[in-house]
Amino acid sequence: MPPVARRTLLASGAVAAAAPLLASCAEEEPPTLVDRHDYGSAGGDVLVTDVVVFDGERFTEHDAVAVRGGLVDEVGSGLAAEDLPVFEGGGRVLIPGLIDAHAHQSGWNARGGLRFGITAMLDMYGGIDTRLDGRADLGEHRYADVWWAGWGLTVPGGHPTQWFPDAPTVAVTAEVEGFVADRVSEGSDFLKIVVQRRDFASTLSQGEASAGVEAAHAHGMLAVAHAGGWDDALVAAKAGADVLVHLPVGEKPDPEALDLLAERGTPVVATLTVTSGARCEHDAGVFLEDPAIADRLDKYQRAEADRYPDACDRRDHDWWREASEASFQAVRNAGLPLLIGTDSGNAPVVTGVSVFHELELFAERGVPVEAALAGATSLTADAFGLGERGRIAPGKRGDLVLLEASSPEAVIGTYGIAAVWKNGHAVDLEVPEAAR
Repeated sequence: MPPVARRTLLASGAVAAAAPLLASCAEEEPPTLVDRHDYGSAGGDVLVTDVVVFDGERFTEHDAVAVRGGLVDEVGSGLAAEDLPVFEGGGRVLIPGLIDAHAHQSGWNARGGLRFGITAMLDMYGGIDTRLDGRADLGEHRYADVWWAGWGLTVPGGHPTQWFPDAPTVAVTAEVEGFVADRVSEGSDFLKIVVQRRDFASTLSQGEASAGVEAAHAHGMLAVAHAGGWDDALVAAKAGADVLVHLPVGEKPDPEALDLLAERGTPVVATLTVTSGARCEHDAGVFLEDPAIADRLDKYQRAEADRYPDACDRRDHDWWREASEASFQAVRNAGLPLLIGTDSGNAPVVTGVSVFHELELFAERGVPVEAALAGATSLTADAFGLGERGRIAPGKRGDLVLLEASSPEAVIGTYGIAAVWKNGHAVDLEVPEAAR
């Protein structure tokens, strides 16, 4: 099957609607960023004025945010402060720093993601990059903060050992407790359990999955689950998994699994971008065709955008379309919190950029703007216990993203970013020469 035809980004309805807005914003003289190259250890200070504030849950009546020492100090209207440098937002929408609830290869991509307003990433499998250990540092504003699963709990020959043949596994339930203890000693922030029967000869048993959740909780960690299909979701639900980090795919969602998940209010990370790629409905090459996006992509992100999903050559696209749509609506109808995560590291995902594509896919399925944005901010912060993040409120991190949109209606489809602050410091949105 030949590669899918690449379209221009503005071909989609949501983005096309925003095009006049982006054009008008581009004609204005942009405000000057403050403290762009201040890499000090103290938190940054800034007063952002003349903005439309989304606080992580809803659009508010506020039009200004004051950050002192790296933390939000005040949110209100008509704020003035002689001790703070002022950034005039020009009527644009200001949102909390975005959180990618399902990322991979974060050691490479934490800087590139930050240029697109991704101030936090939840890395869902693999080795832990100990260089990215600045989460507690209010001076950090060169990289997104990363939380790590480390190696996930799986069995020999189970997913994803096809890509990681040397990854640690468990062969029997008795090995689970030691596996989890090893992850804790390595620095894992949460445990990922992997349950996927489709295409694999073996996967975690109910006993092994339940033992994994129990051991994680005993260490004070969340246990999150990769559940490939609805039979796998039932195993994860019975085990008491705290979050499903993929949308289970299946034409007939399992009612028992849905009931258990709904009873606990279990959040689900939809990862629709990856599903759209499996259906061959999205080609990330479009991001290379839009200068507003392409000019902010580093070499790693460009390589991601240039990949072609191999699944397009072998998948039953109709089945994937029907099964993923049925699953999404079932989860939504059950009232489960839907989180924004991209599964970066897999085609057709581009780190940072695809969070905005994921927001579009939510909107196309009827999710309101505030609910979609909450899925990338407050809901994920709540689900993973990231207490200082995900909201614009006093005491929260000064992680802010100024979008090239001037109303809530214009947010979906917007890929333009006017400014990003992390811990109150302005982030340099230019791609470093060494990463081009």
